[in-house]
Parts: sequence; structure tokens; C-alpha cells
Amino acid sequence: MGRPRKPTHLKLLSGTLQKCRVNDAEPAGDGAWPETPSWLSQKAAAIFLETCGKMAALGTLSTQWSDAIAD
Repeated sequence: MGRPRKPTHLKLLSGTLQKCRVNDAEPAGDGAWPETPSWLSQKAAAIFLETCGKMAALGTLSTQWSDAIAD
């Protein structure tokens, strides 16, 4: 498995952004944290919040991802 692609905003910050390397289909989030579903166990809720934190760091977190993260 290859190395994951670097998000566009990180390329911009590091000074390596080139027009030919911009991903037009890159997912973008609104930055809003989704509510933790009440039906999750305590351990699953902790994993849910951890995953949300990782997605927030990548800039892809959105309230629309709640169901996908919970599954």
C-alpha cells in the first residue's frame, strides 16, 4: 500500500503546492463535529471521537459523516 496523499492545505503550508498536483475531487468538510450517537457503547463512543479528531486534523470532518463514522 502506498503512502497516503497529502491534503492540499498542507501542500500550501509547506510550500510544495503545484497547480498540476491539485486534487479537484478532494473531500472538504465544514469542520463541524457530529454528535456522538446515543446508541454507541462507551468504547465505541471513544473510538468515534478519536476518529472525528483525526478527520478534523485532515480538514475532512463534517456532520454528514456521523453515520459512516459510527458504523
